[in-house]
This record gives sequence, C-alpha cells and structure tokens, in this order.
Amino acid sequence: MVELDLPKGLGVELDALYRRVGVGYPARGTTEFHDGLWDFPVLAKYRFPGVGFRPYVGGGWTYRKLNDLLREPASSSNGGVVAAGIRLAFGPIRISPEFRYTRWPAKDFQPEFRGRKNQFEFLVGLTF
Repeated sequence: MVELDLPKGLGVELDALYRRVGVGYPARGTTEFHDGLWDFPVLAKYRFPGVGFRPYVGGGWTYRKLNDLLREPASSSNGGVVAAGIRLAFGPIRISPEFRYTRWPAKDFQPEFRGRKNQFEFLVGLTF
C-alpha cells in the first residue's frame, strides 16, 4: 500500500494485493490448479476532518491478473472499486481498517476459473 496525502483531505492510494487461488475438477478426477491472483487497485480518497481518527471514502479502478493459472495469456480483468474506512494515527504509524466493494464486469474472466462479479472485502492498511 502506498498512499499520497493531498491538501483538503484528498489522497490517492495504490495497492498490490496477492492471494492464493485454485481450481479443481472433482468430476474429472483429481486435476487441480493453484496459482496467485494479483489485484492492483488505484483509489481517490477523501478523508473527513479529525485528529487521530479520520473516516474516509474512496473510489477508483482495479486491474486483476491471474498468474498463469491454466497457462492462459489472457487472464486479466478490470473493475470498479468503492471503499469506506477509518484512518487511525498513532504517532508516525497509521492503521486503516476498511470495507471495500469491487464490481467486476464479467463473471468469468478465465473460463475455468469461476469468479464472482461482486467482491466484498475487509482490509487493514498499515502505513508509516
């Protein structure tokens, strides 16, 4: 997570989020594929006034890349993101628990990988 604070409560955030994913075919035997999934969201944020405790909202765009699952080159997608959270300051450390919603345009960006169009997450950002 990289965050740039701008004047008047505005900011920009860039994330690199990784998770392990897999696909299995129980009806076809024990064939399974496991690999990594990367999301790269970019959000514009507005932080409400406050000292040490600042609620915020944000919105933006995300790019998703599936690391060679099934060895297909076209395993990526784009989606829209909205977020709401609280930024807590403890000296130079900032902790930002956040609820995030992502809407993906297509349910299956990889035919064998069944993704969902609506993605809800709870994330915690840590910045210095």
